[in-house]
Amino acid sequence: MTFQFFYNIPCLIIYLSIIRYWGGGINITGVVAIVAMIMVIRHIRKSPIAWALTDSFMIIYLSLLYLSLLVNVANLQHLNAEYYLHLLAQCFVCPLVYIAGRIFYEKINYLRMKRAVTFAAVIVLLFSISKFIFPEIKPVDESGVGSYYQYIGDGLAISALVLYKRESDNFDRLFLLVLIALILNGSRASAFCYFAVIFFLINRKFYIIIMPAFVAAIILYLYADYFETLLVGVSRVSSSIFNAVVLGESDQSFSERSEYLANAFEVAFNNPFFGSLGYEFIKYGEYGTYAHNIIDTWAQNGIFVFVAVIMAFFFEPILRLMRKLRVGLIVKPCVNIPLFLFIAFLITTSRNVDNIVLIFGLGLLASGINRKGDIC
Repeated sequence: MTFQFFYNIPCLIIYLSIIRYWGGGINITGVVAIVAMIMVIRHIRKSPIAWALTDSFMIIYLSLLYLSLLVNVANLQHLNAEYYLHLLAQCFVCPLVYIAGRIFYEKINYLRMKRAVTFAAVIVLLFSISKFIFPEIKPVDESGVGSYYQYIGDGLAISALVLYKRESDNFDRLFLLVLIALILNGSRASAFCYFAVIFFLINRKFYIIIMPAFVAAIILYLYADYFETLLVGVSRVSSSIFNAVVLGESDQSFSERSEYLANAFEVAFNNPFFGSLGYEFIKYGEYGTYAHNIIDTWAQNGIFVFVAVIMAFFFEPILRLMRKLRVGLIVKPCVNIPLFLFIAFLITTSRNVDNIVLIFGLGLLASGINRKGDIC
């Protein structure tokens, strides 16, 4: 039980994010790095993990990343301390977290993991409700609120999707509980991607939510003035849906991210081979104005690193799925499709590839593919 709780990095990040939201003073990446290092040191010798094809692509990706940093060393003088910490996490913490994900999957106990995810989902629900009940209590660091939402949403979704087992025909209430927690939490990308995955793949009987949602949408449209204050105050997810569907208004963050993405494409086309490290900071003078998807890797580090990271995230899962389709549906080992699609959706639409939660998820995927006897 201790292993499932302490080394469950996605759930650990949820708790750290909530603590930092209310109290501050915690470097989430630093704590995760220490936990991952302890995990690797303690368990890698006792139970070595089998080599995976994804491991090779990760090594290639990291090697090319270090090379691109050397080429772009002149750009470092234009960056601030926060950016240096980001580079440190990208170069050293992410590999540790990836290995931690590989180790963690080998030791997963399904029932204990389910209890851990249920506990985390309840904590997120209580945290989200408390923000609504006590709106006067603000986060210590307003600038980092978006990161808290992302970490909580991504961590909860990935923890739940690890539990996916195709042989289960009954709708698991845990997946519904996690969806509600994600909606109330406020991470829009996590909530929408998670909903798409469980709707299309995990349970075909998910229509039990569609009809109530359809009726609710009609009521919202008819009584828009009454519900505007309530829904806009509940979470960023409900606010975005209400503004887009009922009021026909666009979200400001979407417009800003479109601008950042256009800037990233321009930088990538002008510096295709090695990119321009810190391009967004150089232009906007502020960290966080990068493209919030995989294109940022091309703009920062060049096309070679970009191709390597695409291969690391996509090649082995797609290869296994294609092989499975060729030789039949009972081939093993195979891929946790919902987890793979969730990670793929996020890095192509809303997250950078150095997101530590997604890197841990990639480690889970790599081990799941190579673990004989898994059912997918």
